[in-house]
Amino acid sequence: MSKCILCDNLDVQKLTKVSCKELSIVYRKLLDRDISTEFGESLEIMLMHCNRCDLKFFHPPLAGSPRFYEALSKQPGANYYLGEKSEYAFAGKMLERAESVLDVGCGVGCFSKYVKGSFTGLDFNPAAQKIAEKANLNVICQSLEEHLVECSGRYSAVCAFQVLEHVPDPKAFLNGCLRALRPEGLLVLSVPSEDSFVPLQENAVLNMPPHHITRWTDKCLTNLGDLFDLELLRLEHEELSEVHFEPFVQCVTRRMVRDILRWKTESLIDLSLKSRVVARLSRSLQPFFCRLFSKSVWPHGHSITAILRKYK
Repeated sequence: MSKCILCDNLDVQKLTKVSCKELSIVYRKLLDRDISTEFGESLEIMLMHCNRCDLKFFHPPLAGSPRFYEALSKQPGANYYLGEKSEYAFAGKMLERAESVLDVGCGVGCFSKYVKGSFTGLDFNPAAQKIAEKANLNVICQSLEEHLVECSGRYSAVCAFQVLEHVPDPKAFLNGCLRALRPEGLLVLSVPSEDSFVPLQENAVLNMPPHHITRWTDKCLTNLGDLFDLELLRLEHEELSEVHFEPFVQCVTRRMVRDILRWKTESLIDLSLKSRVVARLSRSLQPFFCRLFSKSVWPHGHSITAILRKYK
């Protein structure tokens, strides 16, 4: 029996299943590369929901290999190392008094310019580390567990921007972050919001394994307080950004076309002829809807950031 990978609760339910073969087909179109080996011997992956903590997670939790992320980073428009993110500005304000900040999965260290205290970044990508070194940033090519051997309890703040959703064992990852924190230290977590337009996207394989393994609602982030003995200080939804406006409009138009044609689907991956017809009709309608939606009616943006304080 499957249990929740965050709270270990057995009260979990199966929401839907995804064929690994179909996942590989869509990823091949995206990356121009066969990634079927990422799924090992698994034929399908289940999307689960924990009725206790509200986490949604894929089982088995198959995380991407370095080869997968290398292929992904080479795609046109890849934005793993965006220098400006709304969560950076928000977190920077919340951490104004932080003397020392650890940024887990920091990339090239873009968040460092929002930090007033000392900055330490961890990232597995040697290329990112070299870029950070040229900018005189303290970025270490090291895992969190390796870093904790000498740096347990050192930091007044620990951040993980767009990292948690990739981790196959979020419980162990969060416990590691807390071990790095001093008492009363702040934990900053930024993830794609399951309460935004993100889960409504069709054939959105980047929100599935081997890229994303977990999905986080406001309720689940709030429940981290009780699960890890933390005080939730703030939940902050970002505003819909210009870069995510077109995907949002695409969601709206596709759902409208499906409603009109009565071709609704609950599948995360739909490669049917009907799906291709919906996609083509939606593309013809998108320019109209792009003009129709003013910023005053835009929904929550892609990401949500949680600020939590460690009690002890």
